[in-house]
Amino acid sequence: MVPRIHGRRLLPGTDPAGGNTARNMNEINIKSVEDARKYREQLAARKPEDDPGLAKWRTSKRYILLLLVVVFFLMYYLISVNIEVLSLPGLNVTVEIPKP
Repeated sequence: MVPRIHGRRLLPGTDPAGGNTARNMNEINIKSVEDARKYREQLAARKPEDDPGLAKWRTSKRYILLLLVVVFFLMYYLISVNIEVLSLPGLNVTVEIPKP
C-alpha cells in the first residue's frame, strides 16, 4: 500500500518529486512497516534541487544576500568615518574678514 495524498494538485506535465510524497504529516496514511519503508524510499528518491521553482528562490536568495553585504559595508564605512570625525581634537577654520 502506498501512502495516499488527499487533494494535492500538480501542474500539467510535472511529476511529483519522488512519487506520491505528501506535503505534511496529516496527508500520510501509513498502516504497516512496509508502508513506512516505501514512504522512506520515496523520500530518499526525491531530488528537490531539480525543482524549477527552487531556482527562483536560490536566485532571489543570492541577490538578497548581496544586498545585505552592500548595506552592511556602507554601514561599516559610515560608522568608521563618523568615529574618525568625532576623534579629531579640534577643527580650526580661518575666515578672512574684509577690511572696510
